[in-house]
Amino acid sequence: GPAGGFIVVKLWVSSAAMAPHRHPRRWLGILGLGLFPCALVKLHSDSEASASSDPDLQAVAKLSEELGASRTDVEPLADSMTLLRFYLHRDRALAAAADMYRETISWRRSFNLKQVMSDYGTGEDYSVNGTRLSLGPWRWRWQPSSDAARHVAPYIFFGRLSQAAPDGSPVLVWRAGQADYSGFVREELVSEMIRGFVAHFEDALQSCRSATRERKRLVRARVVVDASNFDLENLRYLQVLRHIMRLVQEHFPEVSATVTVVRAHWSVVALYEILKPWLTEHVQQKVAFLADDFQEGLRAHSGLELSMLPQFLGGLVPDEEAGEARMVPFGG
Repeated sequence: GPAGGFIVVKLWVSSAAMAPHRHPRRWLGILGLGLFPCALVKLHSDSEASASSDPDLQAVAKLSEELGASRTDVEPLADSMTLLRFYLHRDRALAAAADMYRETISWRRSFNLKQVMSDYGTGEDYSVNGTRLSLGPWRWRWQPSSDAARHVAPYIFFGRLSQAAPDGSPVLVWRAGQADYSGFVREELVSEMIRGFVAHFEDALQSCRSATRERKRLVRARVVVDASNFDLENLRYLQVLRHIMRLVQEHFPEVSATVTVVRAHWSVVALYEILKPWLTEHVQQKVAFLADDFQEGLRAHSGLELSMLPQFLGGLVPDEEAGEARMVPFGG
C-alpha cells in the first residue's frame, strides 16, 4: 500500500561522532537502526482507489471530500496522489492534512509563486493563485531572468540534477557547506535567496508529481547535502535556516524520501541537534549523516551511486547543476 515498502538501514555511531578527528572517514549516524521510506511508494490508480480497502487511500478520499475536490481534479494540488502527500506529511492525521492543504494554497498566492517561477525559470505557466496551468509532463527549467534573480544566481548553492535516479526520483544537491551565509546577510540578499530556494523546491515538487503520474507510484526526491567546510559560525544565521525549514515543512508536502548529509563532521551534527526540535519526527526519520568516505552509505541510504552526483562529490555530473555557490563580494 502507499505506506508500504521500507528499507532498513543500519547507521553505525562510531567514535567519530565524539572524536571526529581520530576517525574522520567513518560513518556518522543517527542512533542505531532507522526505518527510511523508499523513494517509490506503490499506489493504485484512481479507478482502483475507489474499490481499494487500503486505509490510506480511503483517508485520501475523505480528505478530497473535506476539501471539496472531485476525483477528476488535478489542480490546485488536488489529485489523489498529491493529497496523499499532504496526508503522509502530517502523519496520517486527516484534519492536520486538510489544514496544511488550505494554508499551502493560500500561501502560494500570497507568496506570488507565479512571479517566482517566472523569475527563476522557463517552460511552465502559473495562475495568479500559484497554480500550474499545464497538466502535461513537467517542463520547467532553471533559467534566472529577472534582474534580482540573475544577481543572486552566482551565489545559489542548490539545484535539481538534470538526470533523475533510475527509478525516476529527482535528485537534489545542496552545497550547504559552501554557501556564503554571511554574504547573503551582509548584502541583504536573504529574501531573494529564499525566493530562489522556493522556485527550486517547487520544481522538485512538480517533478515528483510528474514522475508519479508517469510511473503510477508515489515518487519522492533524494536530497544530498554536501556539508564540507560548514562552520559553527553559521549558527549566527540560525533564524534564516529556520525560516527556510519552516517554508519547506509547511508548504511542500512529502517531497523528499531521504536527506543524506555527506562529508559531515562534528560541527554539522552539533548544528543538527540544535535544529532538530524544529523538525517533525516524520522529517527526522529521513535524515542520515555520513563522513568523508560516503559512497557505501550513500548507496545504502538513498540508493544513489556516487557517479550520479556532481564532480565535486566524486561523481560525473557537471558541478554547476548544483549551483555555483560563489562567495558574495562586498558591495555585490
